[in-house]
Amino acid sequence: MFFYTSINDKEFKQKPVKSDITAISGNFKSVNVTLETLSNELSKGKTFCPAVFKDNKRENNSFLSQQIFGLDFDSGINETQVIDILKSYGINVNLFYNTFSHTAEKPKFRICILFRDVIQNKDERDLIQKGLMALTGEADPSTKDSARMFFGGKQCTVLNGTPNLLADVLPAIHSYLTANVHRNTETQITKVFEKIVQKSERLYNYNKQSPICTIKEHYNFENACKTSKVLNDFATGTHLKYAQLRVICTNFAYIKGGIKWVTQKMNETGTYKPEDFA
Repeated sequence: MFFYTSINDKEFKQKPVKSDITAISGNFKSVNVTLETLSNELSKGKTFCPAVFKDNKRENNSFLSQQIFGLDFDSGINETQVIDILKSYGINVNLFYNTFSHTAEKPKFRICILFRDVIQNKDERDLIQKGLMALTGEADPSTKDSARMFFGGKQCTVLNGTPNLLADVLPAIHSYLTANVHRNTETQITKVFEKIVQKSERLYNYNKQSPICTIKEHYNFENACKTSKVLNDFATGTHLKYAQLRVICTNFAYIKGGIKWVTQKMNETGTYKPEDFA
């Protein structure tokens, strides 16, 4: 799959110094690349900016589009932990590399997440970036701007060639961004996200008001737990990852008292955060 991003052609074998950064900053070109091509360029120490800009002017107000997102980590968490966290939300990490400042004692690395969708609205782009950063809880918050450039580094690796679909990722991002905000802000975020998905889709994958939806009554939750290991684990205190919990919720929404039962079990387990309930 080809996608557009912005790259500076100058190669480095170590972190650029201040004079190099000044020269790099205003000299980016939009290119149409594959993950393999971008990986090779980053391994040469080239600098890239995930977004594409009008007239190649790397400024937030010149933003045109974006498909790949970069996240920086230097807080001590390792790449396996980050990859596992994002995988639990159904998100593929597509590229990984250690930055020039990486050491065994203090891991510093970058991951890139590619979407099949082209994001052309900057408000949508900004919320997606913030949401991806929030999911891990460890990403460097200073890298949130669309005009942020990322230096290359040591051997970049393609971890997964499958691009992500926004419709699959948005519910998790939405939950994390709206879990602890004022109702007005939550509504604003929801309105922005709903512009991304097709009008026939809902941000959450069920609609109890739909004419094709039938609510099941007199459901035997106890018997259901006897026939499903995941459901039984959940009911007896196992903390489920987001993807598993969402599957249960999008099914139990069609059962009378289903969401109430799920909420009760989450409360009993005592390990779920506000964003999980959201």
